[in-house]
Order: sequence, then structure tokens, then C-alpha cells
Amino acid sequence: MKGRRSVPRLKVLLALLAALTLATDMAPVLCEPQPHPVLMIGFYDNPPKVYRDHNGQPAGLFVELIEAMARAEGWVPRYIACEWNDCLERLERGELDLMPDVAFSIERAERFDFHEVAVANGWSQIYTRTDLRVQSLDDLAGRRVALLAGGIQQRLFDELMRHIEPPYRPLLFDSLTAAYRAVAEGEADAVVSNNFFAARNASRFQLRETPIVFLPTNLYFATTKGRHPDLLARIDAHLSRWRLDANSPYFAALRRAMAPAPELRMPRWVPWVLLGLGAGLALLVTLSLLLRWQVRERTRELERERAGLEEAVAARTSEMQALFDAASAGIVLLKHRVIVRCNRRMDELFGYAPGEQLGQPTRIWYPDDETYARVGCEVYTALARSETDWREEQVVRKDGSRFWVRMSGRALDAQEPSAGLVGIITDISAERAAAEALREAKEVA
Repeated sequence: MKGRRSVPRLKVLLALLAALTLATDMAPVLCEPQPHPVLMIGFYDNPPKVYRDHNGQPAGLFVELIEAMARAEGWVPRYIACEWNDCLERLERGELDLMPDVAFSIERAERFDFHEVAVANGWSQIYTRTDLRVQSLDDLAGRRVALLAGGIQQRLFDELMRHIEPPYRPLLFDSLTAAYRAVAEGEADAVVSNNFFAARNASRFQLRETPIVFLPTNLYFATTKGRHPDLLARIDAHLSRWRLDANSPYFAALRRAMAPAPELRMPRWVPWVLLGLGAGLALLVTLSLLLRWQVRERTRELERERAGLEEAVAARTSEMQALFDAASAGIVLLKHRVIVRCNRRMDELFGYAPGEQLGQPTRIWYPDDETYARVGCEVYTALARSETDWREEQVVRKDGSRFWVRMSGRALDAQEPSAGLVGIITDISAERAAAEALREAKEVA
């Protein structure tokens, strides 16, 4: 009996030993630390937002922000040097995870994903040689203008200069540093610059500021389309929290980006004074206090200038919008025959509420598919020949009633007419009715 009772005890001991062995085998797997995710980040030269410091290390506003986020999230940033156009193409192909300092546009939103909270607001401005006086776009007629290849300013500036004669001569560069240097060395007459780069570099290259300011933009990090929604969500979370705290990494990085590096010129007699320890120490303290005061004053001055420029840009934008909406004719911007933007008169002509036509195909204007197809074929054939298309057509309001309009359309790019078309439409129903009445009167007579 005693030997029989020892059998259950032996089974219990063997089960406990097996469980202990299993737990020991699993321990390394359960305790092994997970590797930190590596972020492949595009890196190009555009100080003070993105650049290499004197030690050759990545620096700038966007670098400081992503490094602060990486420390909090456990990311491992890896910076891949590339020129601007190449950076965007590699991001689109998924060879990069993140691209800093990308200005938002509708075209880029079709290629990349953006987070919601902007990193910074910027604008574009013209800078020229010191011996050239430019007060308006007309003063740039026939001039050599340096632009960043693939930058958001390139196409818009070309549109602004389209009707100015003689035509300006665009010079494209892979970096703003090279564009600024071309103006400083006389190879170009002017440069289109963003406000961040100008704040740090215009005086260094001794360029003249002009009053031509345009293209207010929001700056973001961008990712490959559909690849990194979680990454963008975490970036938004950090930016949202930091922008509410004046002492956060966001405002510290922004102040460093906007403040130009001060120059400290040492008088010739200072080395002799430093021979006296007490006098030298007093001088260093004085210089330190003076330097801090200069930095604070310059920072305040830049903040005032920035506020003034933002107000000016907002005022000009409002003026342009007011002129757009006040036009007596309907004005519309189409992309692939879809209404991207139109003024109030366009909505009034077709009987829609303000903004109701946005995103709608122009098929809503035509009575049937046949008319829609015919007009499209005729219009885009003319646009492909770099011509302005003029026509009179009967179109349809929202309520189904028909009326006669005179249309004119011009492609933004004759090489790709469907990518952008500006149209002007006026109601000529009364004019057509009067002409018809006159014709009938002549037939009766």
C-alpha cells in the first residue's frame, strides 16, 4: 500500500518539473526586447528647416522635432541624403518613410499622405541683386529668375508671369543655396525663396528684399500614400500637445530656426586686456549679457516682421478672393473635367448653393451624354494646340431649365490640358432671345 501511494506523488513531481522546464525555455522569448522601428527620412539642404550643422550632423526645425518625437516613441531615425525632386520620387516609391518640410498642395495630396497639424506656416518672396530695384512682377520681365526645381513655387510663379512680356527666364536649381549663390555671383537676377531660408541667408548672400510676397503655405511631414497612418497620428499628437506649451520642444526649435546666428566681432585690444584675469572676466560677462540682449531683441524683431508679413499675405489673399467672387462672369478651375474651384457667380448661374458644385463633374452642366462628350472632345483638342477655346452652348441648371452661355477656356499646361483648365462663363440667354426675335421680325417683314 505504501508503494502504491508514492506513485501519485511521483506523477505530481514530474508534472511540476516539466512546467518549470517549459517556463525556463520560454523566458528568453518573452523577455527579449522588441527592436525599435527604424524611420528612413529624406534629407536635403534648406536651412534653417533642414540642413547639416558645422559637424556634418542633421539639424534644423524639422530635424529637431522628429528627434524629440523619436526619443518619446522609441523610433530610430536614419537620414538619407537626396536632392529635392529625388527625395519626393523616392518617398512616392516607398524607399523613404518620411519626408520633412513638404508644403501641402492638392497635387501633392494625391501622391503623399500628410498629418493634420501644420509644423509651420510659410510664404514665398522675391529677392534680387543689390543693384536691381524690383517693386512688382512687371519689373521681372525678361529677367533671369532662380527657382528650386520641383518646388511648389515653380508652377505658380510661372502662372503669375505668364502674361508679362518679354517672358522671364527661369533657372532651376537643386537647392536654394545654389539659387542664392547664382544671384550673388551675377548668374541670375532674382530668386524665389521661402521665408525661413530668407530669414537665415538673405543677408549672408547680400540680396535685396522686395515687396513681392505670394503663396502662403502650410509645411508638414509627408509619408508614402497609404503606408504610415499610425506614424502621422503620433506626429499630430505631439504637435497638438507642444503647440499649447510655450516651453515645449516645438517653440524652442522654432525660435532657433527663425533667429539668425549672431556675429561676435572681437576688438583688437581684447587679447591684451585678457592678460589681466579680472578685466578679462568682466569683459566676458559683459559680452555674454550683450549677446543675450541682441538675441532677444532680434527674436522680437523677427516675430514682429513675421506677424506683419502674415497680415499682409492674409490681406492680399482676401483681396484676391473678393475680386474672384465679385466678378460678373462665372470663373471656374477644372481638373480632369471635375470642378475644383469656382466663384459665387458660377453657382448663381447654374442655380447651386455656394460651394455645392465643388468636386462635381462638368457632366451636370449638359443635357445628355452625347453633348458632354462632343464638347469635351472639341475643347480639349483646341487646348492641346495651345489655343483658347471659345464657344456658345446651351447648358442645364440644377432645376433642369436650359439657358445659353458663352464659354472660354484656357489650359494651364498645353502639354497636359486635362490637368488644369480655367474657364469663364457668361449668360447670353437675353442676347440670344433678342437675336432670335430680330430674325423672326425680318422673316415676317
